[in-house]
Amino acid sequence: MKRRIWIDTDGGVDDALALAYALENPDLDVRGISTVCGNVSEDKSFLNMKHILSLFNREDVPVVRGESRPLRRKLIECNEVHGITGLGWIKPRHFDHGGENIQEALSKTDAESIVCLGPLSNIASHLRAIEGNGSIRNIHALCGTINQPNFHTGEYNLYV
Repeated sequence: MKRRIWIDTDGGVDDALALAYALENPDLDVRGISTVCGNVSEDKSFLNMKHILSLFNREDVPVVRGESRPLRRKLIECNEVHGITGLGWIKPRHFDHGGENIQEALSKTDAESIVCLGPLSNIASHLRAIEGNGSIRNIHALCGTINQPNFHTGEYNLYV
């Protein structure tokens, strides 16, 4: 039986690769994606994830917009790492910015787990919707160490 997951992402090169892996993994069923600012703006993150889904012919996976700024800090985009678009120098196609409200989407998804690949702003802001959803059992976050000399790139997802 496939594990149903929801991906929360800030749309950089690393997250695009993780999404590609998840879409092709026979053990995973990607039920939705929420975007957040982080490596790039939330607008770019949204476009990048829609672009990756289109490359895999998976436009059936809903993408919802999340937080457009960090909860407590100024946004520091990582253009030197992820390029100006967040996908290196690939220019994603333009997609409609419409979509479902993140609060509604998280409250009714049948995903079992949320996989957080970017800053945790969406999770913090919408925890009540997540808690009210009976199917979500786990939240997994991509985090590392903060004991790095250059700590905002050592663990960017916790920094912002």
